[in-house]
Amino acid sequence: MRKKKFKPGDIVALPLPNCGVGCVRVIRTDEFGVLLELFADADSANVETTFINWNRITFAYVNQYSLDSWELIGNVPIDEKGLNIPPFFFGTTRFVTVQRPGKEDEFIRGSKTIFDEMLARGYIHKVLWLGNNIADSIAKKQSPKWGLPPL
Repeated sequence: MRKKKFKPGDIVALPLPNCGVGCVRVIRTDEFGVLLELFADADSANVETTFINWNRITFAYVNQYSLDSWELIGNVPIDEKGLNIPPFFFGTTRFVTVQRPGKEDEFIRGSKTIFDEMLARGYIHKVLWLGNNIADSIAKKQSPKWGLPPL
């Protein structure tokens, strides 16, 4: 399969596990992956006229391979500064890195509850999600959750 090229503002439709269709908007591509804006209750018909009424769920990174199987359905230009993208965090329970748009990375000593604390502050866990994680999140109308299966 040929790698698709998406640009900022592209609206992409993806199949949901409940047989519906979800929509995301490409914000940017960087060395980590493709940053998406996820929407609930998106109408994939007449994208340019209905986009204003869509409800944002969150922002999340996805791997490029997942996008290759999704369909480009339109483009709604973006002003990244006007999006109010919250900080991202990643790391371990020992050390966490916080990335805020336009600022230097901040390194924080971790704890057993650091991930819960970051999420409670509204920060987004910087994980490279697979397409099925994004589809599940849209179907459930919630941010993707990182977790380990029970032992």
